[in-house]
Amino acid sequence: MTFQLWQALSKTSARRAGGTGPTSESLHALLQIADSRQRWVSNRIPSINPAFAVAEVIWIVQGRSDIGFLSAWNSNIVNFLGHGAHTTGAYGPRLRSYNGIDQLERAYAVLRENPDSRQVVLQIWDPPRDLPHKDGTSTSIDIPCAVTSLLKISENTLEWTQILRSNDIIMGLPYNIIQWSMLQEVLAGWLDVQPGNYTQLSDSLHLYDRDRSLFEYGPSHDAHWTYDFRLKKDDSHKAFSALETFAENLLRSESPLDVSVELGAVSELPAAYFALASTLASERVRRLGSISAAVDLAYQNTGGTLRNCLLSWLGRWNR
Repeated sequence: MTFQLWQALSKTSARRAGGTGPTSESLHALLQIADSRQRWVSNRIPSINPAFAVAEVIWIVQGRSDIGFLSAWNSNIVNFLGHGAHTTGAYGPRLRSYNGIDQLERAYAVLRENPDSRQVVLQIWDPPRDLPHKDGTSTSIDIPCAVTSLLKISENTLEWTQILRSNDIIMGLPYNIIQWSMLQEVLAGWLDVQPGNYTQLSDSLHLYDRDRSLFEYGPSHDAHWTYDFRLKKDDSHKAFSALETFAENLLRSESPLDVSVELGAVSELPAAYFALASTLASERVRRLGSISAAVDLAYQNTGGTLRNCLLSWLGRWNR
């Protein structure tokens, strides 16, 4: 799907000046993933940073807004979020404490009691904070790209529709798919249903001219992700809390041996969550200077398209 979107966008004639540079643009781009577990976009060249994707999911689920947690895994993120301690556009606080409401908890409660409800809408866009000033300038460097999530249960599956006002096919799309389909599967676990279709509407899917010669999408790989993230709600909270603590401890690790010790401390995590921990551990080991140990961790503790992504990412540094 991503490969076809890339081909279509690369050939489009629609142009927009853009806030940070000229783009080619496709309006109202719709994609759907029938098996939302196949979320790892492994055919972007150069590859995505899977450890950053994992850290971002933890950051969102745990309701965080601190930039430091993310920049530790992707130093370029400050160019999008700013150089302060926190960002006002973070999805996590808007989902977990929007005007005093934990929207994920409320969605769970509603769909548990009324699986036929069509009223479960997770609201991210906040007009007082996000609408531009009257002179057309932005109110912040970080205006949320994702604006709304629509959740419905159909035939014992959780259907998730994600609407984005603006979507960079290089820097945004692969990570958006991971973020929101992961939340879909987590919430499906709370509700004891299967994750259904993941549908994404990008009102503006665009490619910056500056990225046209630097990136591409190759044909999709055949490997599949086979892990199951669904847990009961209390177990899910414990797993994400453990991952959050693990990620913070990793950043204080000073050697591959320290990383190995930290990874051993979370070895009892469910297999899917341990694979995420291992992804973070592999990247931390790479940053400590041991590519071979990072590759070993990828082979030993991850699988499917996540492994493909991680090995491709590590391959960028193993030259």
